[in-house]
Amino acid sequence: MRDGDERARNERPLSIETLAPARNFTVTLAQQMRAAAGVPAFALRRRRIEDLEGVVVATLTELITKLGSRDRARAQAPNLRKLVMNLAELARQVDGYNAYYPIEANLPIEPRTGRLLEWGQPWKKLSPPSLDELLLRAEERARARALEIPNAR
Repeated sequence: MRDGDERARNERPLSIETLAPARNFTVTLAQQMRAAAGVPAFALRRRRIEDLEGVVVATLTELITKLGSRDRARAQAPNLRKLVMNLAELARQVDGYNAYYPIEANLPIEPRTGRLLEWGQPWKKLSPPSLDELLLRAEERARARALEIPNAR
């Protein structure tokens, strides 16, 4: 009976005999602790920036559709209080992101130059999109909507 037990034990894969799952990488305790804390704050900030950009582009898309051209929408944009407030908030959020991202993402510093590195390249601050950039995106979205076939979904 012992020969059968030993043979069965030798035939079983090792992952069944251990509590740790089979994997080809190691997760350090520090990485486990960071993951347990939830989504990093810099990722949440970036998501808020992207969401607010989406709101501004949607507002500008409606304006372009209503007025018929990007130039008319650009002339009208400063008169829209909500749009101006959203642009100011977008700039404020980008400033906050730039202030805390290097620390929260634990960016390394290049010893020779003292510059922060992101994915091996010098880190560049995020710049808030200009009204012209947002208008261009809105114009592209308005064109795409005009080309959509009704009830095609």
